Amino acid sequence: MSDIFICYSHSDKTIATRLRDRLQREGWSVWMDLHIDAGHRWADEIQAQLAAARAVVTLWSVRSVTSRFVMNEAHEAADREIIFPVRLENLRIPYGFRQFQTPDLIGWDGGEDCDGARQLVSSLHKHLTGATPRRRRQSSLPSPRHTPAREHRLR
Repeated sequence: MSDIFICYSHSDKTIATRLRDRLQREGWSVWMDLHIDAGHRWADEIQAQLAAARAVVTLWSVRSVTSRFVMNEAHEAADREIIFPVRLENLRIPYGFRQFQTPDLIGWDGGEDCDGARQLVSSLHKHLTGATPRRRRQSSLPSPRHTPAREHRLR
């Protein structure tokens, strides 16, 4: 079973995969529902993986907030107090989830230079290991800056 379960809409598969790769570079095992073995009941597999996960990263997007599956998984994670939500788009977080700190990954390209990604990784380190991550040495190559959205809720 995995350290981290990624809860997402399949429409957001590209960024979910990018995030999985980023979290795996930290040394964590990360599960997504991309490779369920033939003959397995996908609902049973998802339920087992969700139950075993130590953290659930929930990706909020216009598509995920309307997904019954994402909402069910997010509620399970919130009930277990292991939810780590992030916003992929400038949208209103669903009712019941607005009290959770939610970093922005709006426009994130998978690079290291994103405040929201750093906040997520730091929070996961504290939760999963009880320690803060070591500061990574900066690359000498310039990287594009991610500018987090100033507006956190649609009005």
